[in-house]
Amino acid sequence: TTEARRAAAQRAAADQQLRVAQRLHAIGTLAGGIAHDFNNILGAIRGNLVLALDALPTDHPARTPLDQIERASVRGRALVRQVLAFSRQEPGELRIEPLQPLVEETVALLRPTLPAAVRLDTMLSPATVWARVNAAQMHQVLVNLITNARQALPASGGEIKVGLGLLPDGQGHLWVRDTGIGMDEATRRRV
Repeated sequence: TTEARRAAAQRAAADQQLRVAQRLHAIGTLAGGIAHDFNNILGAIRGNLVLALDALPTDHPARTPLDQIERASVRGRALVRQVLAFSRQEPGELRIEPLQPLVEETVALLRPTLPAAVRLDTMLSPATVWARVNAAQMHQVLVNLITNARQALPASGGEIKVGLGLLPDGQGHLWVRDTGIGMDEATRRRV
């Protein structure tokens, strides 16, 4: 009968939801364990970094890359907190922040990792662009976009540009552009 088929479909849907919930719980538990271990590794890195910085004079040339390592480790800790929040199903903390420093810091951290033939530039608005964001998530989005842009460039190199500005209606506009080949037709259809 129609009622029996409807009840069977509802049971099947409920069973499917239960399986998805169990999988998400297992992924959250795994992510929490990995995040905890990674946090311990970051603690060792940060501890040794502090020792190295304390041992160097303030004008030592190694301070610049060590400062970048410190900023990256702070972002790593924030990412670990984000993973732990996911594993506990907690929402990320959103704060109103200026985006320029976040973009500048991300670009400064990634620039040394790119091949010499790849140019990474910024076009930042002189007007401060404020947004309600989770800084760690925003940093991760930018890292992913810049990494994807790098992968789109030919082996001979190219240019990646990160821009931030205000639209006429006052909304912020953050973008990443590269001189790569772009997406093929199959990728565009999938997107």
